[in-house]
Amino acid sequence: MAEVNGREFLGLIKHIKESRGADFLKEVLDQAGEVNRKIFSKRVLALGWYPYQGYVDLIRAIAKKMGNGDPAYFRKLGEVAASLDLGSFLNVYKISGGPEELIQAAGMVWPGYYRNAGKMEVNSSQPENTVIRILDFPEMDPAHCRLMEGWITAAMVILGGKMVSPARETMCMSKGDSCHEFTFTWTA
Repeated sequence: MAEVNGREFLGLIKHIKESRGADFLKEVLDQAGEVNRKIFSKRVLALGWYPYQGYVDLIRAIAKKMGNGDPAYFRKLGEVAASLDLGSFLNVYKISGGPEELIQAAGMVWPGYYRNAGKMEVNSSQPENTVIRILDFPEMDPAHCRLMEGWITAAMVILGGKMVSPARETMCMSKGDSCHEFTFTWTA
């Protein structure tokens, strides 16, 4: 069963609590389903691993409550997640090599966030045609795919890249494709 690292849950919870308050957070969690009731019945640990379905239910509840059900809001959640991640866990990439370093490290970064959830590989790291794929993860939810579009795009900008075209999923396993493929173009 696919799992998500607790940092991903905690980052989104922190964002909601800081931007909308504890009462609003409670409303979101009330709509986030049974899996999340179990997850949040105990203290969520940053280094813990939690069911992927809980993560999907949480981002869907957040988008419904904060984004008025607009599917584009998942990209916004990805941008928020990238900002939180790059402010802490991935700070080393900001200091070292910028966008190129992050792209090359994609395969090593993915297992820090997700386990039993396929693997990420870089098919092309050329700025004029960057292609990142997530393989062997057919249960990856389309809401998570949109979130990844926002995360990749925001991460590139935060790390000093200028986006020519934002990350877009061009292949999706939920549509019968062999992988989840994200393409984008950027300049230094």
